[in-house]
Amino acid sequence: MITWLPVYLVKARGFTMAEMAALGGMIYVVYAVASLSLGWLSDRLIAGGRSVNLVRKGFMGVGLAIVAAALAVCAFGDASFANVSLFAAAVGFGFSGPTIYCIGQTLAGPRAGGAWIGFQNMIGNVAGIVGPLVTGVLIDKTGGFGAAFAVAAAVALSGIVSWCLMIPKVAPLDWSLPRRVVRPSAA
Repeated sequence: MITWLPVYLVKARGFTMAEMAALGGMIYVVYAVASLSLGWLSDRLIAGGRSVNLVRKGFMGVGLAIVAAALAVCAFGDASFANVSLFAAAVGFGFSGPTIYCIGQTLAGPRAGGAWIGFQNMIGNVAGIVGPLVTGVLIDKTGGFGAAFAVAAAVALSGIVSWCLMIPKVAPLDWSLPRRVVRPSAA
């Protein structure tokens, strides 16, 4: 969305470039403040004795659910709610953004953290390449941004499944190789 949000605000919502810059900038400020404050809150909850698994998955699930709902409003709801929904999506991204790295670093542990997060960022950058292409095709085919928002909402919902259901437990993985059992020969 980073690549096409400005175009959406100008073409679909009718903002001037200056208005788009101000509104878009405010949305990203909300995202930044939410990331900082919610990342801090998640650490405080864990330091206070809450389960790492529950806090990390909870923040990820809540964040992605907020994002999916907010983007669905942009896709299917009344245009007058779209601006508010974009701010809600920024808060949802604030829940999930820092948690993406926390979960990845926890699972990878100190032996594989760099490679794991490097791979994770590479996949994110591939999405940054594919996303605008898919968005452009959808806008070209449908004449509007609704389908692009619907796909983005569906991706957020798939994230809930991936992060919250497919990962059994947010805990370091055991990277040691299984030991071979050496059996005495019969000779």
